Amino acid sequence: MNNLNDIFFAPAANDNLTYDQILEDVQRYFSENHASTIAEAGEEHTDKATTVLKELMEQYIVKRKYTADGLTTKELCEKLYEDMAGYSFLNQWIYKPGVEEVNINAYNDIEVIMNSGRSIKIPDKFSSPQHAIDVVRRMLNACGMVIDDTMPSVIGFLDKNIRISVDKAPIVDSDVGINASIRIVNQQTVSEQKLLESGSATAEMLHFLTACIRYGVSVCIAGSTGSGKTTIMAWLLSMVCEKTRSRGARMAGVALANLCCYLLGTAWFMAATGMGLWASLSACVIPFILPDLAKGWCALWLAERLR
Repeated sequence: MNNLNDIFFAPAANDNLTYDQILEDVQRYFSENHASTIAEAGEEHTDKATTVLKELMEQYIVKRKYTADGLTTKELCEKLYEDMAGYSFLNQWIYKPGVEEVNINAYNDIEVIMNSGRSIKIPDKFSSPQHAIDVVRRMLNACGMVIDDTMPSVIGFLDKNIRISVDKAPIVDSDVGINASIRIVNQQTVSEQKLLESGSATAEMLHFLTACIRYGVSVCIAGSTGSGKTTIMAWLLSMVCEKTRSRGARMAGVALANLCCYLLGTAWFMAATGMGLWASLSACVIPFILPDLAKGWCALWLAERLR
């Protein structure tokens, strides 16, 4: 019967509605009829839930004869889906090459900072303060974080190289919606040469910081937003890992050399004295293990200092 009603009493085409009005109506319809499907598609992002949600959405759009911004039904469905269960227009900026930071100053004020340092005010915006909160909340849910009135300020990681820090009311005005900073750090692009070319640091500064990290000196890095703190720290951490790996390899080399000496020395001692294996080990190996390890560690320490 519902299908017959749709055929004989279908609404007229809604050509005069804006996208925001269509989004508001579709959100209302799905929140009243398919709230669980939206939750599954937005939080777990399962393929089945996503497919079902898009099919239901496309059916509703066709039924209501919605058109907007010259989009096809399929394109309008995709855009509505991203606004309702995805990350809206933020997706195209977060994963766009060359983007270093996305700042949500307000629901209608979005700024993108490129890795060249250029700042861009983008035309994209959320339809309302609540829309901005809903989208950012889904991003935080993906990294296991929750933002609400009891915890209005949170920091999480959307991916291993995407950090998101968010503030909402009462920290920011309710008519702003939300304030968020999404930082994208591409570790593959962090190198000493690029730090020098961008003017983030001089060669002397980088050598000094590297020496501090090498010798265990505490370092505090401070600066304004976008000044390069995260980039410098990412490079320093890569240097720490490199030093740790090389030091471990050298220590393993010392241990392997000692082991070879023990094997050859024990074999020679047994042949020269006629003593058994355990007696030979007790006489010429076991008493010297700790002293040899200590000498090896001291040799590595002295070599690093001299270098």
